[in-house]
Amino acid sequence: MSRWLRVFLLTALTHFAIADKSAALEEWIVGRGAPSWTDAAGSTMQSLEEIDGWLQPVDVTDQNLAREALSRGGWVAGSHFSEDDLERSINGIQGAGWGVRPIGRTLWTRNFIQTRDKQGNLETTDQFQDITIIIDLGGRFGVDSLSFYPRAQHLGDNETVRAESWFIRAYQIFTNEGLELFSPPPRTAFGAWTSWLPFVQDWKRVAQDEEVDQEKRRVELAIPLEKVRYIALNDFIGQPDPEGWEIDEFEIWGRGYALTAIYFSDVVDLGGLYNLGSLKWSVEADPGAGVTIFTSTGKTNEPFLYYERTGLGLTGETQVTRAHYLRLRDNQRGTVELDAENWDDISAPYLPSGNEPIAALGPRRALQFAILFDSSSPFARARLDFMTIEYSTLLPAREVLGEMAPREISPGQLNSFEYALLAVLGSESTGFDAIRVSTPAAVEQSSIANFRIDETPVPFTSAMDEDGFTLLFEQNRVQQPARGVDSVRVAFNFDARVFLHGTRFEGVVFDSQTGEIPQDIVPGDATMDLDTSDLDTGWSLGGNFIAALDLSTPVVTPNGDGLNDAVRISYSLLQVTAQARISLSVYDLSGALIFARIESQELGYHELEWNGTDNQGGLVSPGMYIYRLEIDLDSGSQQRMGTIGVAY
Repeated sequence: MSRWLRVFLLTALTHFAIADKSAALEEWIVGRGAPSWTDAAGSTMQSLEEIDGWLQPVDVTDQNLAREALSRGGWVAGSHFSEDDLERSINGIQGAGWGVRPIGRTLWTRNFIQTRDKQGNLETTDQFQDITIIIDLGGRFGVDSLSFYPRAQHLGDNETVRAESWFIRAYQIFTNEGLELFSPPPRTAFGAWTSWLPFVQDWKRVAQDEEVDQEKRRVELAIPLEKVRYIALNDFIGQPDPEGWEIDEFEIWGRGYALTAIYFSDVVDLGGLYNLGSLKWSVEADPGAGVTIFTSTGKTNEPFLYYERTGLGLTGETQVTRAHYLRLRDNQRGTVELDAENWDDISAPYLPSGNEPIAALGPRRALQFAILFDSSSPFARARLDFMTIEYSTLLPAREVLGEMAPREISPGQLNSFEYALLAVLGSESTGFDAIRVSTPAAVEQSSIANFRIDETPVPFTSAMDEDGFTLLFEQNRVQQPARGVDSVRVAFNFDARVFLHGTRFEGVVFDSQTGEIPQDIVPGDATMDLDTSDLDTGWSLGGNFIAALDLSTPVVTPNGDGLNDAVRISYSLLQVTAQARISLSVYDLSGALIFARIESQELGYHELEWNGTDNQGGLVSPGMYIYRLEIDLDSGSQQRMGTIGVAY
């Protein structure tokens, strides 16, 4: 559903009398009852929990975050260890760890060898390397303490000690908040071990010890509370350990709420193709915490395509159902890919209003949503009470296709457009008597003309606003004709300006009497009279930001008679995505600055005025003057110049 749902409701209430709703509006709700957030979760409910019906980040206080790092999607990697060995030292199961004693004497022997750099040049490399181990926690957390220790030795008679001779003798620990994702460095380069210290030494060093107390046989560190995703242990400060070391378990202890958490829903199957309305949710958030919501919608109840390895066809794979795919052995399972024909890409983030139109183009059967929780402090959290998906079981048409011409236009100037619709109808279609079209700027009501249904002119009324216009044709509603024809064509003309290349003139159709959810107009082949099959517009990009510049008069006569007392300089700003600095300067023929005005403006049509006065408000002398209109952007500046006459 496009963003024009909100505008449609406002327009309808303002300009048209809507009858009492006989609407077939439905709602799917998660939270506040069945299904619960846990029941509706799909592939992950990462670092989240449901408490008294509220979905919120978990409290990780006094939890060993390393133990669940892999299940959260994190990893552990070391410069001289296999992944299996590394995983055993963060899984909470004692008895096997990071041991470098068997290879210690080789590692600690300093030996210079010759290798080649990336350009093939000979270089001398120091083969001695330190040991670095990096843990990705799979999310961002508050961390306030660490602990690690060697494997226990059993001496008999229930006497157990930690292996003193195998314990690490020196270390330094670095943390990284993880605002940018990090991947493990390569272990070797050109046949030589690589040091990972250069990859982590710019992180924050939170602890170090050049001489570990071997009597304690355990390190327990309290550190200032840090926001952490990655943590690195390096064993080299000063001189290397001559014998090697072992760590049985490496523990990372949390404090406060998870700083980031992700919720992916299961597929919400509405059971049929319906128009989607609003996405509503209720959130409570501490300062510095919030949620970001995304959706993806589809025409089917399965977002993915599944393939079995059969050796048949060009790809050697055969498409199967999801149920069939799950029954296959691992070596029989083939590709899994998004069903791009029936499912949309992930939407842009929704605005944090708690009530936004669902992003979808046309009727949809199913929806999935993702919720990203994010906080700037371990002691701040956001939590969700419920989420509602609104949809309508009544459709004005099976499908509404739209196209518009011309596609190549003059930017910033008034262009004349023809807009055509093809409504595909069925016996279940409720029909429609109104159309809403979004435009980059307000459209003159007088420019909307030649409204026709199946090439027959019909009367209509229109309502305008700065974002577009709405057409109403109550006496000639579009519905399935009695003669059995299953499609109806609608067309009309209007004038509009376009300021951004690729602008789409989105539209919806709706029934003004029932208040049903509007149905999107989907770009497609609506008529043989047009050849665009789209609702987009554009032009050959040439880097111009100022277009359609025009003067209301070439000569200003500031005598107070109301005729040409000032000149209006009109222009359009193109391809501007943020506020831009616009300056109008007027110079005399000697180059002296007479008048200057600076404004901040955005994309669109604008006017600036000069009434023949200087910066002090006095009238200038008769004669010719030079004006300069300039726009300043991050990418540079652009200017347009011309002349204006002043006469009395």
